[in-house]
Amino acid sequence: MVAAPNKYSHDYIPSNAPPVVGARTIDPANPILTIPYIGHGKRNTNKMPHYNNFQHAYGKEQFRDGLTSHDVIGDWASPVTSKSVQPPRDFKSLNKSAVIQGSITSKDITQFRQEFDARLPTGQKSTSYKFKYDDETCFGRSSAEQEDMHAVVSHLYKDDWMNSKEPSEATLAKKRAAKPKDTKASILKAEAAAKLKASYDQDESKMQNAHSHQWKMTKFQSVPARVG
Repeated sequence: MVAAPNKYSHDYIPSNAPPVVGARTIDPANPILTIPYIGHGKRNTNKMPHYNNFQHAYGKEQFRDGLTSHDVIGDWASPVTSKSVQPPRDFKSLNKSAVIQGSITSKDITQFRQEFDARLPTGQKSTSYKFKYDDETCFGRSSAEQEDMHAVVSHLYKDDWMNSKEPSEATLAKKRAAKPKDTKASILKAEAAAKLKASYDQDESKMQNAHSHQWKMTKFQSVPARVG
């Protein structure tokens, strides 16, 4: 059953809820006997003010003045300008003028200030300065010759640089043909290997000469060899 529109979910009591427990009626103020229902918060066992007045506000109640965000953003209060204030006195100019007029003592200078007045200039007054340069003057180094933007965008300078270089095939062929140079270690190893090979060759020739003259007993020197 849907809760009544003027009740909170934790105040919801379905119509088919059992009215009694045992032989006594359920006490709504007893938290132990209060039954929570699925989909709703646990019922409050205290008598709250909203039972009699659903519009009751807990805490400090806010009173709406009808002012919206559109009114706040779109209607700014224009500032009230202050009255025109006279700029302060320019004592430097007054003292300088007093000395020029012949006032030397402090008494004469004070009297001169009372008779004459001078004010400091305000920021509204613009001062014009004369410079030694005009709008056509260029500061710093002069730019170099202007490059052709079409050549820059089309990468023509890159193509010219690549064409001026040696082809990659020729560079690779040079690298393949080049042999590593001999170092001191490789030269000494080659010399030692040559000496060792020469000693082996000499020993081998001696052995061949020894085999060519086979030893025979003296009485068999004149008897030729025979097989069979």
